[in-house]
Amino acid sequence: MTAAPERLLDVAESVRTDLYTKPDLDAVAGIPVYVIADRKHNEVVVLSDPLNGEYRSRAVYRKGQTFTLPESIGAKVEMDVDSLLLT
Repeated sequence: MTAAPERLLDVAESVRTDLYTKPDLDAVAGIPVYVIADRKHNEVVVLSDPLNGEYRSRAVYRKGQTFTLPESIGAKVEMDVDSLLLT
């Protein structure tokens, strides 16, 4: 039996570390969704569907958009790009 991950969602803010290093670590850990608030490019990147240490799905959302997180987190969660980029 596979243990459930400690986190269902990780929100990243530091582009260098969180865009290039942490996604691989979280995918290996089985975190189903990884959200990157990339203020430098004014976008939010959502990685999901981890398999063999990599996320197989990548979606990019820009200012003014809203999106729903993948169902793999077990709840319907709608997010607003502008709000994520403000924090």
